[in-house]
Amino acid sequence: MLIDLRVLIAGIALVLYAVLLDQRPQWLHQWQNYLLLGALNAAIPFCLIAAAELSLDAPVAAILNATTPLFTAIISYLWTKERLTKKKLIGLLLGIVGVSVLVGWNPQQMSE
Repeated sequence: MLIDLRVLIAGIALVLYAVLLDQRPQWLHQWQNYLLLGALNAAIPFCLIAAAELSLDAPVAAILNATTPLFTAIISYLWTKERLTKKKLIGLLLGIVGVSVLVGWNPQQMSE
């Protein structure tokens, strides 16, 4: 439920932002692209993280969730050859460091 609400709120915010800029996307013409983007960017990662949380603790799950943009950037580079600029790399690094600071650095054994 939390994942659904998070994605719904983000979607509503993006639609409102597009309306405010008077740049409505052409949903009907590119629905396949939007469906693929939604599956790869939200549905699949969130389902996998939710399934993993059944056996992981919250800090590890938070770190996995935070690495999603990093892996997206890497896949984007490999698939579309989109450049990883200095600003993008710094942003990804700051995001991962920020989550690590919030979660706390507490090395744990992964076996029980």
